Amino acid sequence: MQPHLDNAQDYYDRHSTEYVDKWRALESVTQPSDIYRKNMVANLIEMAAVGPGRQVVEIGAGTGLVLRELLQRTTPVVGTDVSIQMLRRAQESLAPDWRVVLADAVPEELDSADLFLVQDDLQHTKLPSGRFDTILSMEVLRYIGDLDRALGNVRSALVDGGVFAFSVTNRWSLGLFPIKYEARRALGRVRPDQELVQYFVTEGRIRRALARAGFRIDEMRKLNCLTFNPLIRRAVRTSAGARRAIEADKRLERVPGVNRLFDTFLIAARAT
Repeated sequence: MQPHLDNAQDYYDRHSTEYVDKWRALESVTQPSDIYRKNMVANLIEMAAVGPGRQVVEIGAGTGLVLRELLQRTTPVVGTDVSIQMLRRAQESLAPDWRVVLADAVPEELDSADLFLVQDDLQHTKLPSGRFDTILSMEVLRYIGDLDRALGNVRSALVDGGVFAFSVTNRWSLGLFPIKYEARRALGRVRPDQELVQYFVTEGRIRRALARAGFRIDEMRKLNCLTFNPLIRRAVRTSAGARRAIEADKRLERVPGVNRLFDTFLIAARAT
């Protein structure tokens, strides 16, 4: 059996303060990495079709990067994370602008605050069944070894017809990080005491896993082909260059074969 989110809880508890500065508010992006992340967040929220009146939860809320964008579109919102320290950083960041409650569990009534933050492990979730219209998750599934269990728990928390919008990392990324990481793991060179344990998928695998969990895919977008390639990263040093790389990726997404080499799959899946 895989441990809870492998080592993510311990890792993020220890490094939470570093992520406050690393994931700055999206309005102040200046570096290419910020531009790519802003693009991913914008695509994720668009695919989730978040709007007023929706019952929304973000799994893996971290320090509140996506929550800040969600709260501008609807309230109340629920944010969960395996790391209590990350949730405390999110509370500190968002409390000046919204009513934020750090709760032990999702309350039955959500009208007492704009945002409820709840510590939760997706593989052993406390999320109530059949409660949410929309669930978002960005860069969480790559840290979970038991994909089927995680997707099953998401499906359980959604109403019939609800949408799960999320990202997963492609094993065959042109950025080469997944291949290099899996080679290191095979050689016993991954150090869980020093780095995050990670897992990657193929497009076929994530499609099959979603079907088993009771989802159908409404939409799939692919991000970060050129933008995550090591050679391009060395050449793109400005925000304008990063935006040009993103536009080039949009054209490459339509090219058969090449579109299997993107780093990130963004998927909107509907609970059936």
